[in-house]
Amino acid sequence: MCGCNNTVVIDTVAKATLSNYTYSECPYTKERCAIWLERVRCIKDGGFYLNIPNITVYQLNLYIGILTSVQNYQGSPCYFRSELEEIESFITVITSMELCLTQ
Repeated sequence: MCGCNNTVVIDTVAKATLSNYTYSECPYTKERCAIWLERVRCIKDGGFYLNIPNITVYQLNLYIGILTSVQNYQGSPCYFRSELEEIESFITVITSMELCLTQ
């Protein structure tokens, strides 16, 4: 009734998931994230987010914070993997809209 067994199962699943993942499989680099940071700042500063459905300044600020953290973090960018996956989706959208393309 206390749900204690559920907690153990969740912990076991989380540990198994983390142990199966290696940073060598990580598709993210600090260089790639630096480019994304420039693009997200461009979208925010240029006001282009007004043309993108379901994107707010709050969300852009979160993305900027995460990408800045990646730059300052001493370890692998994949420490931020789930956040970077979301940002990558946003980058795909702005690329398809041809917004803030970099050289």
